[in-house]
Amino acid sequence: MAKVKILGLDNLLSRIELAIRKDVATNKLLTDVGEFIVERVRATTRSGKSLSTGKKLKRLSKSYIEMRQGIVKFRTINGRRVPFQEPDERLKEVDTQFFSPDYSNLTFTGQMLRALRYITNSTAAMVVVDVKDSSRRGKYEKLTNDVVAQYVADNGRPFVALDKTGVARVKAIIKDGIRKSFKRAGLKK
Repeated sequence: MAKVKILGLDNLLSRIELAIRKDVATNKLLTDVGEFIVERVRATTRSGKSLSTGKKLKRLSKSYIEMRQGIVKFRTINGRRVPFQEPDERLKEVDTQFFSPDYSNLTFTGQMLRALRYITNSTAAMVVVDVKDSSRRGKYEKLTNDVVAQYVADNGRPFVALDKTGVARVKAIIKDGIRKSFKRAGLKK
C-alpha cells in the first residue's frame, strides 16, 4: 500500500494558531463580542422582552404603572397602597428615550442599562459582561446595581443573558473574526 505524506502541515497549523492568537491578543474579536452582547442586552431589555426566552414580559401591576407615569405616588405595605409623603425622586431620573411605564424594561432610571459593561481577557480568550456597581441616592442608596440585578434574577428575570438568537449571533461574530484572521495571515484566498 502506498503512503501519502502531506508536506507543510505543521507549518500550516502553526500559522493558523498564530493568526488566531494574534487577533485574540489584540482584543479585536473579544471587543466585538463584548460590544454586541452589551448592546443586545440593552435592546432586548428596553423592548420589554425576556433575555433568556425573547418573549414579551408580563405587564406591570396597574398601581405600579400609575406610579411610573407619575399619576399616583404610593408604596405597598402588606398588600395595602399607602401614599408617599414626598414625591418619588426617581421620577426625575427617568430615561425618557426608552421609558415605557407599562412594561418592566429597567428604563425607569436607566441606571442598570447604563452600568452594563464588558471586560476582555485575551490571555484566557474570554469576555465577561456584568453590571458596574454603583449606589443610588436618597432612600434607595442601599440598592446597588448588584442588589437589583440579583433581585430581578431571583424573580425569574436574569439581567445579563442571551436568547438563542443572541447566542447564534455571537457564534457568527467569532466565525467571521476567525475567517478574517485567516485572510490577514494569507491562509485563505
